[in-house]
Amino acid sequence: MKLLKTYNLVFVLAVFVLPFEVYALSCAQMHDRIIAECNSGSCIEFFYVREVPSHGACSRRSTIQESPEWAKRILEFEISARNLSNEEGLYELEIENRYWSSEYVFSNAEEYIQLVEDEPKGRYFHREFSKIADSSMSGLKNEWANRAQNEHMEMILWKIGDWLSLAVSLVFLVFSIVWFNNWIAGSKGIKWLFVSITGQSVIMLLAFLSVTSWNNFLIAFMGLLIPGVWFYEIVHFIITLVRRKSRLIG
Repeated sequence: MKLLKTYNLVFVLAVFVLPFEVYALSCAQMHDRIIAECNSGSCIEFFYVREVPSHGACSRRSTIQESPEWAKRILEFEISARNLSNEEGLYELEIENRYWSSEYVFSNAEEYIQLVEDEPKGRYFHREFSKIADSSMSGLKNEWANRAQNEHMEMILWKIGDWLSLAVSLVFLVFSIVWFNNWIAGSKGIKWLFVSITGQSVIMLLAFLSVTSWNNFLIAFMGLLIPGVWFYEIVHFIITLVRRKSRLIG
């Protein structure tokens, strides 16, 4: 019964260490948006929404950034290509970006136009052009600014959760080493050895399962620390065993 209660304690701690949410995102390309107010084929007011890597692997968040120099020309190119030069309104062009790169997709408008007009290559390049109805430029800016702020706050909360989970893991790890040493010294029963090894294994497993949520530094840290603890425990066990046999022989 005591053993069952002890394992329940390990389970509760393991659940607490688990990430608070699991991202089901693949590392697909991110998408940036050029949003502008245009009249008669000429765009006058821009803002640029860019997705950047966020917390953990494959997650992303939106940021409002200064529009690159080529944004105006490629948006006007898309308007002209769709014969919308005589119309006015708000337009949005969504283009794919590279997930693992901090560079823009294009260095100039000519690269974009060349890719779009190259039929074999252009068919694999994702872009979506749309006209935004029933909205205003100020309303869109506020909407995206609020979204960017919320996603930034979410990233901060995830990082706080990372470090809290690391702290809990380290506290439990210290206790597991103490339980192991007490077992070696004979002051604890063998059940504490199983509790110690099970707890350490759970933490190690969570570090690898949390690759989509834990900070990469934390994963690497726990991935090195726990094997080091195991190495210490194995060496300590062997040394203790040899000493006891030496005493018996002596």
